[in-house]
Amino acid sequence: MTLRFWNKKEILPPPSTKSNDKKGSRNSDTVNLPQPNRVNMELGTLRQYVLDAKDTQNPTWADLYRMYENTLTDPEVSTQREIAVNKIKAEKFIISKDGTDNEEFTALFQKPWFDKFREFLIDVELWGYRLPEFGQFDADGQFIDCQLFPVFNVYPHNKNLIINATDRQGIPYANDDPEKGPLINPYELFLMELGDKKSLGKLEKLTREVIIKSFARRDWNEHSEKWGQPRIVIKTDAEGTELNKVEAGAKNFSRNGYAIVGTEDEVEKFEAQNNGTGYLIYDKNIDKCDQYIAKIINGQYGTGAEKAFVGTAQVAEHILDDFHSSRLREAQNVINYELIPFLIYWGYPLEGCTGRFPALDERAQVQDPANLPAGSDPNNDPNNPDPSKGTPQNRLLSKKKSNNPW
Repeated sequence: MTLRFWNKKEILPPPSTKSNDKKGSRNSDTVNLPQPNRVNMELGTLRQYVLDAKDTQNPTWADLYRMYENTLTDPEVSTQREIAVNKIKAEKFIISKDGTDNEEFTALFQKPWFDKFREFLIDVELWGYRLPEFGQFDADGQFIDCQLFPVFNVYPHNKNLIINATDRQGIPYANDDPEKGPLINPYELFLMELGDKKSLGKLEKLTREVIIKSFARRDWNEHSEKWGQPRIVIKTDAEGTELNKVEAGAKNFSRNGYAIVGTEDEVEKFEAQNNGTGYLIYDKNIDKCDQYIAKIINGQYGTGAEKAFVGTAQVAEHILDDFHSSRLREAQNVINYELIPFLIYWGYPLEGCTGRFPALDERAQVQDPANLPAGSDPNNDPNNPDPSKGTPQNRLLSKKKSNNPW
């Protein structure tokens, strides 16, 4: 088993390559990606695969990851992921040097790879643990691109890169414990650890909702096929060839059910009593699953939902903003404590630099009344003295002072 190891001394200065040259220099090029394989999307199967992944002695993630890949194809999961990704990628980002904004250093991050890196932060939230991989330089010594190391070829239990998805041993990519072997810095392999290796991510919960949703869709289809088309009863005295012709006509008219009886026979009419509303039991189940999916990923459901009330949509939007701000703050920490040290390791002149999202500064100013202009505090607005629009404490005092008998 051989994986390319890169020595920092040999890499620096980076090789002169064209800016669009994306060949080589990645360990992921040497692994064997698994062939597509079907996996049973069932709750019992999910429970077993989760237990397999949580095995403390010999965990395995391959089958669980296949379920995760299926989950990501669900329209609601895909949509909610795109909402999270696009919001974080749309935010302005600034690099400061010794407390002063620096356009030159900020320009180092105005690259396609940085947009990808921000997208990876959402993937880490979903998967629980991922390895971004760099390793391609342009002629100026800057990274051209980055990607996530194939999830099937990472064995988090012992932090090994594995050739095949079923392997348990491979090449160690990280070790900070001298008692466990030689110290290994993942930066040397152009890798960066993100997330907790013991976490299964939000996709564990999302997969459950997608499974329930898929069964509801299947049951809805079966209900529609069985009860959504008419059934007929034909009374006839035909025999032999004529009877066969009558039956053939009945088959063509009604795929789901028909009956041929004698003219003297008594026939009871039968049909679905809730034929017009029977689908609602499945529709509500599907809608409930979509709500849970949206809440798991972005904490809300309703900003884009049909017939959403204005108040409900506003509350959902505020919750989404809270989730987004939390993601920005976490992304800012990852950039300052992981990404910038990684870039410094590979020759970027970012010593003493920190990165920030200005949106977090603006949010902090709005939340802190001390930062508001005089007279802008809604709790002390002379033009609007109504205490019911102030703090909860003011509203409570208002109720206590009320002279109304009720």
